[in-house]
Amino acid sequence: MEKLVRFYRDWYRPDLSAIMIVGDVQDLDALEKQIRKSFSDLRAVKGARAKVDCAKEYLKRPDQFIVLEDSKNRSSTDIDNKVLVHSFIRDNGAVLPTLDSNRSALAMALLSEVINMRTDQVSQDLGNTSYRLRSFYDPSDEFPAIEMKWETREGKVRESIEFVAKVLRHIKVRGIDRTEWENMKGTALKKLENDTGAIQYWLDQIRDHFVLERPLPKDKNLILQNWLGDLSLSYINGILSRSIPDIPQDIAVIAPNGSEVLKLSEGEVREWILGINQGPLMEVSRQAEITSLMDADKVDGLIPVGYEEKEDYKLGVKEIFLGNGAKVVLQKGSFKGNITVHGFSLKGTSSFSREDFYSSTNAPSIVRNSGVGELNNFQLNKYLRNTSIPVTVLPYMEYTESGIKGESDLQDFEKLMQLIHLYFTAPRKDSLAFKYWQEKQRDRYHKQSAESLMYTDMLNEFMDKVSNDSIIFRPMGGTKHYNGIGRTDQDQAYKAYSQIFGNARDFTFLISGNYEEKRILPLIRKYLGNLPNLQVPDMHMEPVMKHEVHHFSEIRSELSGLSSENTKIRIKYIYPAEEKLDWRERIGFELLAWALSAKLDGLRYVNKRDVFSARAHQWYYASIGWNVISIDLECSVKDTKVIRRDIHKIINNIKNQKLDDATFQYVAETYYNKYRAQRVKNSAQKMQEKIYRTIRFEEPYVSPEEVEGYVRSLTPRDILKSAQKILDEDYCSEFILKGSEKEAYME
Repeated sequence: MEKLVRFYRDWYRPDLSAIMIVGDVQDLDALEKQIRKSFSDLRAVKGARAKVDCAKEYLKRPDQFIVLEDSKNRSSTDIDNKVLVHSFIRDNGAVLPTLDSNRSALAMALLSEVINMRTDQVSQDLGNTSYRLRSFYDPSDEFPAIEMKWETREGKVRESIEFVAKVLRHIKVRGIDRTEWENMKGTALKKLENDTGAIQYWLDQIRDHFVLERPLPKDKNLILQNWLGDLSLSYINGILSRSIPDIPQDIAVIAPNGSEVLKLSEGEVREWILGINQGPLMEVSRQAEITSLMDADKVDGLIPVGYEEKEDYKLGVKEIFLGNGAKVVLQKGSFKGNITVHGFSLKGTSSFSREDFYSSTNAPSIVRNSGVGELNNFQLNKYLRNTSIPVTVLPYMEYTESGIKGESDLQDFEKLMQLIHLYFTAPRKDSLAFKYWQEKQRDRYHKQSAESLMYTDMLNEFMDKVSNDSIIFRPMGGTKHYNGIGRTDQDQAYKAYSQIFGNARDFTFLISGNYEEKRILPLIRKYLGNLPNLQVPDMHMEPVMKHEVHHFSEIRSELSGLSSENTKIRIKYIYPAEEKLDWRERIGFELLAWALSAKLDGLRYVNKRDVFSARAHQWYYASIGWNVISIDLECSVKDTKVIRRDIHKIINNIKNQKLDDATFQYVAETYYNKYRAQRVKNSAQKMQEKIYRTIRFEEPYVSPEEVEGYVRSLTPRDILKSAQKILDEDYCSEFILKGSEKEAYME
């Protein structure tokens, strides 16, 4: 505690602080007066440590090398020989003496992108993606270096380090070609087209000016755009060459206990790199730039299908019935942002046997990792980076639903339609990509901290217990997902995927945005209208316990073979599915959860308990009709007994007496903005979600104005009614993971 207080006094002090205020300030004099009044009484700390410029100290240090033992590596046969390597290229300004810090930072960011680009190219040439090298550089970070990090295995460390050395040497000697430079320049110029009227832009710029001492001239972005636009290929290659040292200055190797890698010396590693620099230059095949998702002949071969249409005036949408049986719902409005697409089918993993649960539930992730059509995952991501289509466009498969979601601007809408078409018709199957998917999933599992893993495992186990079925809820990572990796069969995954996404007649596509119908409808008829219908058995496995809730109360001292330093408390109130609720009651539950969160905050700030995190949530699992209030709390072992009493006291108070006005006003003001009618109506995603719930679950459509009016009419008495409805002991399940201290605290 003394060290913590000392640290606070040393660094949380007024002479090292700044206040940034950006916005439409009407009265600058009054604002300045208020600032002086609020902060002028802060006094400098006597005897505080002198500020150290860590960046400058780092750059003055001699080159660094270290080999570390990975003490956090959990024992497992598939990761015992995994080795991590980190390497750093310093941004010391000496190699770019004619550039100010803004231009230098931009140049280093470009170099980081080139390293990633060239690594991906060489990996594809060699058919080797196992190193997964990534280069990172954040111009706003105080750490002045490009960080490269990659994974390898025992016995492959030298090979991996030499691989990276070859990549860096190739960039240093050959640079990039004209096509690569024009593409990179275009992307960089687009990033500089920031909205200089946005508050966040100025907060970032002011912060960089004072913290990183970056110049902040008038029209900074325009200056950088002009500089970047005028850069010739030879000049940028000169910058790249001068920025790359013969040997990266700093190298760190992290290996598991007992590894021979721990015996590596600095001289040995740097000698490997020197040998590469003195040897022949690696050849890199410059692959043709990917300019389209689909072959032109295939595109030309898709003939727009016929359709029928019907107006739904109540929902304000137009329904399009395509010739292949697919249904499209067009929702046009004065929305801001991209056009959003959500296609869904009422068939999901419940359509397959229990033995195929992991193969079917993991199928979309496997397909996304493999790519579509002729493009692998690397090529697809590279192509999408130059579009308005997020790389997160993903098919999904849940228990009673499957689908795909995506978005794009109007200019890229045909590309989005092509991508969806390919996900349905040409998912790429690649055994190496599947193996890589398995490795990536296992690595993700082992990289989790023990605390994070236990949180996820508690959630997975909780949901499996209350549903009395392990296949209704898709695992949210954790041990359940990890155990399913080995039980996932590639062939069965693709079979399940094709049975779902191979039947267009099962799908409804919601398309929301600000567009001209005559411009997008031909594309919809062309790409969605030509999705296939396979002749496969119409299977469906009825849920074993679709609506029944199995409440339980359990206290454990460990989970997944791990014990926690703190106590984790999970309480869920699940309202019976057979008791149908309308939208007003669900909003009441949502507001109740916010009120519970406000009261839980008081455990730390008012009651002074050792609470590290506390939050209440409201969930509605529409497919099985569950309305849930969830309380998640983590606390110290010594305070567990009293905190558990505090929680139940809060619950009893909130369902037996009206919420106090101060808490209600705090919750309500925060909550109102979510349901503000104009905010909802401006969002294609929010309006599409309303249409989705109406079509998918047959919920009545309620206008944003009516919802806002109801929300603003709520009173503390309404929260009391909601609490009395759901916070019933008969609806409660409690799962507690005790902390590791040997202390009895449960009665």
